[in-house]
Amino acid sequence: NLESLSINRMIFDGSGVQALAKAPKLSELSINGSFTMTDDHVKSVAGLKNVKSLILSGFNLTDACLPHLAKMKQLEKLSLYTTKITPERSRAIFETS
Repeated sequence: NLESLSINRMIFDGSGVQALAKAPKLSELSINGSFTMTDDHVKSVAGLKNVKSLILSGFNLTDACLPHLAKMKQLEKLSLYTTKITPERSRAIFETS
């Protein structure tokens, strides 16, 4: 029945994403301050089909995660903080999706 989840300053890995997949009603997800969050993890997060609000803050996230996020057509809100993602690349990805 979980609909909203905030994960702050925790180690986040593939098993964490797998656990999130078991929450089909999850519509709001915030992952903040995770030094272990990678572009590959974002690919898995993008598979969460009911997430409408997504906040990601992680120092290892790069432009490589953007195509995965662009596939999340159900997203109504996307916030990216403290990443290596470039504004130019993010605009280009989302303007063409």
